[in-house]
Amino acid sequence: MKRLLHIFFAAAVILGFSAVSASAQATFTTRKEKLSDLMYKTTKVVLTGNDVLDETFREEVISRWRITPYEFCTLEEFATLKNSKDYYFLMIVQGQFHGETAPGINLMTMVKGGSAPAGESTVNDLYEVVSFPIGSAVMSSGRELVFMPAFIDIVQQMVTSAVEHGSRGDATLKVLSLKQLKNNGMTVLLSEDDLAEDALSFKGKELGPNVRVVPEDEADEAFARGEEGVAAGFVIAPLEPQKGSLCYRMLIGASDHRLYFFEKGKISEKSPRGFRKGDVGKIVSALK
Repeated sequence: MKRLLHIFFAAAVILGFSAVSASAQATFTTRKEKLSDLMYKTTKVVLTGNDVLDETFREEVISRWRITPYEFCTLEEFATLKNSKDYYFLMIVQGQFHGETAPGINLMTMVKGGSAPAGESTVNDLYEVVSFPIGSAVMSSGRELVFMPAFIDIVQQMVTSAVEHGSRGDATLKVLSLKQLKNNGMTVLLSEDDLAEDALSFKGKELGPNVRVVPEDEADEAFARGEEGVAAGFVIAPLEPQKGSLCYRMLIGASDHRLYFFEKGKISEKSPRGFRKGDVGKIVSALK
């Protein structure tokens, strides 16, 4: 959700142009300043209208959301309230990236109410706090329901970082280090269905005592139990990737909901969907 107006204005200042009169002085608001009221405002949690998804989304927000006061609302209520500066909104939306002709994945996003430029009022126009991928937008496997508790915790961590440091998007995730897998004594479970074509040879092979390629159900059951010392792999990509579609690969702790690995990249013939051979190699090496 790029703010093109802000980018243009910043460029004008750098190049020596002025968008204000000579007697006026431009005032810039940092990202940290823009979000300074977030922890004190009510977060409206917008339900999607999908009963199955909403049931889990609602339950996990009630169980885990701690950083702000919150209330639930419908999409219809969001349409009425989105221009109010009294609220921030946590919602699940479909994401469409540059080059795609249709949305490919679902994102959990938080936006600031009343922040759209004059005359604009869609969710895309509201100021984005954070966004995090949670599943395919079409024909989802349902794994996002298993991982929903972790998504709620991860988004809260991202929001807190945005408020405290002005960090932007998944930049907060790039500090992750696979070294923590070994430091925390983790065992990694990768679903067979999450392997890219160039990594299929790992099926049925011994990858060391702490990395196992297992059926998807086994990985999901361990995660749902919150098994100590286990990090499960999860791949998020469109069901039918297009030019510009992204694939996200991540490892999430089953009990601590920590992100131990987070990578994204465009899907192509050379870079297919799933954990690639290089990803698996990095994970195995980190645990040696």
